[in-house]
Amino acid sequence: MTIRRKKKPKLLLPLASMGDIAFLLIIFFMLVSSFMKNNQEFDPATSADIVDLPTAEISVVLDKNNELWIQGLPTSSSELASALEVLVQDRRRDTEVHVSIHKDLKRSDYMPVMEALSEAGVRFKLTGQQSDA
Repeated sequence: MTIRRKKKPKLLLPLASMGDIAFLLIIFFMLVSSFMKNNQEFDPATSADIVDLPTAEISVVLDKNNELWIQGLPTSSSELASALEVLVQDRRRDTEVHVSIHKDLKRSDYMPVMEALSEAGVRFKLTGQQSDA
C-alpha cells in the first residue's frame, strides 16, 4: 500500500496591486507634506472671554503697516529694548507693557518686537478686541 502525499496548494499573491497601492501612498504623503509646508499662516484666536485690563503704563503698538509705536511715538524694533529700559528704569518686573499687534501681520513681522520685549526684561500682555461670539 502506497501513501500518497497531498499536493501543496499553490499560493498566488497578486503583487501588481501592491505596487499600485504603494505608489498611491507615496503620492498621498508627498501631497500632504507639501500642504503642511505651505500652511505656515494662522488665524489669530478670538474670544468672547477677554478680560478688561487696567490702563497700561507703557503701550507698544505694531500697526497694519508694520510700523512700531511706543507711547505714541514711532520707533524701530532695534530701538525698542533701549527705549523700554529708559521708560522702565529699575522697576522692570513691576511694570506691565501692553502690546497690540495688528491681526493681519505675519509671525516674521512681530517676532523682532517680542524678542526686543524679552531682551528688555519687562512683563508684557498682548491686548486685543473682544469678538462677538
